[in-house]
Amino acid sequence: MNIHCLTVANDEIRIRKGFSGADWWLREEVGEVIVEVRVAKMSCREYEVCLAVHEIVESCLWWFRNGCDVSKVDIFDADFEKQHPENHGIEAGDADSPYGVEHTVATCCERAVFAFLKLIRPEMGSWSDYDMELGAL
Repeated sequence: MNIHCLTVANDEIRIRKGFSGADWWLREEVGEVIVEVRVAKMSCREYEVCLAVHEIVESCLWWFRNGCDVSKVDIFDADFEKQHPENHGIEAGDADSPYGVEHTVATCCERAVFAFLKLIRPEMGSWSDYDMELGAL
């Protein structure tokens, strides 16, 4: 397995799927699974790392449980974005999504990494600051 995780301009994520913040997809190449993760550039590296951890965990758990076909995820996310254009703190993974379990575990990992980084980098702000920035993407 190879994991390719990049921080990119938020517009690159929006162009690919029509929504912003982060994205992941899976593909197979010569019997190997490639996990592609994109996270939006944020105000600090620590936030980007937390978001990347979430996306990597979520995508890998999806793969272990469902294989490389992410069409259910993409369809659900696209429909969710149409129904919740302003989002107001609601994440697709928190809704009745096909990847809800994966999202919940990924959020636990993201929060654990955030808590550790907060210990060594107290200037990075609170979880609320991070969450507000995510919501503004």
